[in-house]
Amino acid sequence: TRQDKYERAKTYLDKALSTGLSTLGPNHLVVATTYLALGVVYAAEDKFHESLEVHNKALKIRLLKLGKYNAHVATSYGNIGNVYFRKKDYDRAIETHLIAKQIREKVFGKNSAEVVGSYRGLGNAYREKKSYKKSLDFFEKVLRNRIIQLGPGHRDLAREYENIGEVYSLMGNKLKAEEYKIKAEEIEKQSK
Repeated sequence: TRQDKYERAKTYLDKALSTGLSTLGPNHLVVATTYLALGVVYAAEDKFHESLEVHNKALKIRLLKLGKYNAHVATSYGNIGNVYFRKKDYDRAIETHLIAKQIREKVFGKNSAEVVGSYRGLGNAYREKKSYKKSLDFFEKVLRNRIIQLGPGHRDLAREYENIGEVYSLMGNKLKAEEYKIKAEEIEKQSK
């Protein structure tokens, strides 16, 4: 999949799925993982209907076997949210990312590394819906969490400053946008 050889990936995943279904049964967690991997491949191919179909199968198994408050269940919701985002169905993306966020906050805490993906997904979806204040709120949560996890000068923070700057720019606040752009550039210079 990472080599963009999707047909080969699907061939192997289809074999794995067939074997898993016949030997482990339809509700085994390994089968759910295979569905998830297929969902990633279909999304990479922009086959969103197929991707959502298999991601929802994975989610159903994970909910059945693990219950709602589990990291793997949150991952399934996050993946579904990402597919809706790429499909430009921002309302559904927000809906599923909010569920993933709720689970991750309960399981890991609001300042965890795991919850950052939910905050970023929500920030992106709200930005696309032009709900800039909400977008900004989530991107600022990403930045706060990443500073806690990585330290204030870490090179990976440049992306977070850029996201916040972009939202300020979209809001028409050029001064704040420039401030965050400069912070991103300073971090990138320090990391070279």
